Amino acid sequence: MKKALAVAAVIPTLAQVLSLVDNGASICYYHAKWLGSKLGLKVRLLNEEAMWSALRLIYRNRKQLGVLKTDRSTYSLFRAINRPPRPSDALGPYRFMTSALPAFEFNQDVLLQWLQPGVRVEWETVRSVIIVDAFKWWWESGISDLVLEEFDMYRHHIREINGKFNLGWQRNQIHSLSQQLMRQDPYYYITYAALRPDGQWKLISYPYYTKYTVPGDHTFFRHIDINIQRLISEERGLT
Repeated sequence: MKKALAVAAVIPTLAQVLSLVDNGASICYYHAKWLGSKLGLKVRLLNEEAMWSALRLIYRNRKQLGVLKTDRSTYSLFRAINRPPRPSDALGPYRFMTSALPAFEFNQDVLLQWLQPGVRVEWETVRSVIIVDAFKWWWESGISDLVLEEFDMYRHHIREINGKFNLGWQRNQIHSLSQQLMRQDPYYYITYAALRPDGQWKLISYPYYTKYTVPGDHTFFRHIDINIQRLISEERGLT
């Protein structure tokens, strides 16, 4: 990183150099480039003519360099670290600043009535609801066959640990294509947002393994058993 010197220390040298040039002396471009670097200029972007022009500009405005470093027409001559920050510095590769969005509001009752009449009462009474035909389109479109093939593929690659049956829990299937497809379904998302008592619609869907139940499997819950110490030391945390 190039380090600029205090202006007070460089301006006298700049004055002497410009005086020599005005009197016909030939100054090496690389020495002028070094001087410009110490003044905070983006020297890599300046050819010899532009370099001398920038140095003269700085000298003429030596008592108001703050104006040069903030004016729209000249601030880009200086490195970001050697001038006051600008909002555009935070844009990175993007061209436009983000715009503030208006607060979003939605009517949960209207959505629930659209999803399934009476679902609000059912939810508040038993705290569980079944949305009829929510994923019916999977079977109508034939996607369900592909989903079952994917489940079979994961089932084929999972092993029994310590001789224990997996009971249908496919702990190797955490972020599969079918899971992503379901999590991104607008109907599924609307259902969750409309049923939340806090009305929160900015939701996070975190990955979780699947349950692939076939005849003979138990359906009770089994939690993820993670050994944190082994996960850190061996990158293998399942016990």
